[in-house]
Amino acid sequence: MRLSRGAVASSLLLAGSVLLPGSASAQAGNPIVSSAVSEDSIRIGAIFRIDFQVSLAAAGEVRFPAVLPLPESLEQREAVEIDSRNGRTEWHASYALAAWSADSLAILPIAAIVAPDGAEEFEITIVAPSAPVLSVLPADGADLALRDARPFLRIRGFPWWILILVAALAAAAWWMWRRQQPTPAFVPTGPGHRALHELGQLREDWESGGLSLGQFFDRYELALRRYARATRSWAPYKTLGGLVRRGDLFTALRRSLFVRYAHVRARDGAPEEALAAGESFVAGEMEPDPELEPAPGPRPVGSTAGAES
Repeated sequence: MRLSRGAVASSLLLAGSVLLPGSASAQAGNPIVSSAVSEDSIRIGAIFRIDFQVSLAAAGEVRFPAVLPLPESLEQREAVEIDSRNGRTEWHASYALAAWSADSLAILPIAAIVAPDGAEEFEITIVAPSAPVLSVLPADGADLALRDARPFLRIRGFPWWILILVAALAAAAWWMWRRQQPTPAFVPTGPGHRALHELGQLREDWESGGLSLGQFFDRYELALRRYARATRSWAPYKTLGGLVRRGDLFTALRRSLFVRYAHVRARDGAPEEALAAGESFVAGEMEPDPELEPAPGPRPVGSTAGAES
């Protein structure tokens, strides 16, 4: 058990402090008692400890009270801790307390029972130590004049210029990042534009040499079938020969049937001619984009269109 580390209030009790018969006193000797508090000053609500020590002339036992006689302003928070040393000649008791009033400690003297080995037991009285109890609140006479509220931007010690600098750097970094991002191009999403895009992609794949003739015409008819389904609700089971009755597209579709089903070898340049016919057919059905059409200008001078004869 530890001894006190703060203010120590020790009282050496001689024969007048020990209540025992004369024969027992002569046999056991006068015990030496002391008490100490663990803190120089005690705050309200904080746990502190009071230690009591009894030194005997011969081996024996000291029985300390389990609970201290405390006023309402003090509270015992834990059970007492008791141990002995030096062959049971030194006995220590430690109590954990908490104070709830700003005042000096007011602990009544405690009574302990001393039972020397082979002698009659007797009672001793130990005086408790004293220490000031401090409050976390200001004193009653303290000057509590209120000050004016401080504006938000005048918080003491905060470097606002750092916050402004960080915000400016973040804005500059965001602006530079936005400048590096490419502006997304407008991509039309109509069925005609999609068909032309698929045919253009088919042209690139054919020119790169990654497609066979059969694969080329499979994708060629698939692109035109999607266009026909979007523009004419073309049924999947209907052949594309019904789209046109003559012309280059009609020739290209017939050649596609021969290549895909009869495995007829097409002449050189047939894929390019089929792509040109398909793109011409789709582009001819597309409505002109008003954003790309030139605005109508004024009627030329000397024009007689619409004039009365």
